Amino acid sequence: MSLPPDAALVHARALRGRGSTLPPGFRPPDEILESWARCLDHRLDYAAQIRLPVAGAAELARRRDQAGLVRRLAQAELETLMQQIAGSNFLLAFADAEGTVLDVLADNRFVMSSDEDIVVGSCWREDVAGTNGLGTALRTGRGVAVTGPDHYFLRLAAISCTASPIRDADGRMVGLLDASSYVESRQRHTQALVQMSTAHIENVLLTEQRAGQLLVAIHPRREFLRTISAGLLAFDGDGRLSALNARAQLLLAGLDAQRGSAFEQLFGEPFGGFVARLSARGKAESPPPRRAGRRRRSEEHSARPSRRCRCFG
Repeated sequence: MSLPPDAALVHARALRGRGSTLPPGFRPPDEILESWARCLDHRLDYAAQIRLPVAGAAELARRRDQAGLVRRLAQAELETLMQQIAGSNFLLAFADAEGTVLDVLADNRFVMSSDEDIVVGSCWREDVAGTNGLGTALRTGRGVAVTGPDHYFLRLAAISCTASPIRDADGRMVGLLDASSYVESRQRHTQALVQMSTAHIENVLLTEQRAGQLLVAIHPRREFLRTISAGLLAFDGDGRLSALNARAQLLLAGLDAQRGSAFEQLFGEPFGGFVARLSARGKAESPPPRRAGRRRRSEEHSARPSRRCRCFG
């Protein structure tokens, strides 16, 4: 597929800016080339030493306090993720919404240069650290994998990193998770694990930040309703959609599933009738398994969304 003219020019400029340093026949993905072009705009020298800002103790304490719940959830996910990849020469990090690393868990065998180390307090914004997992995910708002020579700075060419943004119930980016390793230790499933950890955090944030509202889980297959594959939606007392997770957006693709959408518009049933039917059933069940956060009670129901997804509330 040919690129739009503007994109082709951006990519050509980025390749020219780093052309002399690339392995023969190597062409990075478009998202990497676009990041390189932004680095050129910031006048970063790919061959120079990286000068990372590092927050002092008081600033770090302020940022950690500001991160609050999302940081506590991220710490739990980092510990779980480290158990899954222990002994694989990995470093895991949680950064705030400005790219400053607040927490790190690392395998003792993973050691970077002291000048470019992923340490607590270091800031990895793309305009400072060039193309990298944390910085590029922060800049684009999307999960990204940056491997070896994909990094803008040559000094980072020996590592591989994958990062994913964390969003709260209002859709705002509130942090990022990152997994980094040596290129030779890179594992194909790492990006999926990071994304799953991010999804767990986002689901708990949604349930905590919309406590007291009606939560609905949807999936085409009932056995997946209580898993990370389910879509989660929160409805206020008027039956208006107040929040939904990324999975719900995918499952309801093609419908007007936006904040403020009416329950009846999505599920083909009046909200009041649905709530009355739930009350009539009166069958309390345990909520889906969660790794952190308060436990909630839920009730299973048989509402039928327009996409034939099963759901519980």
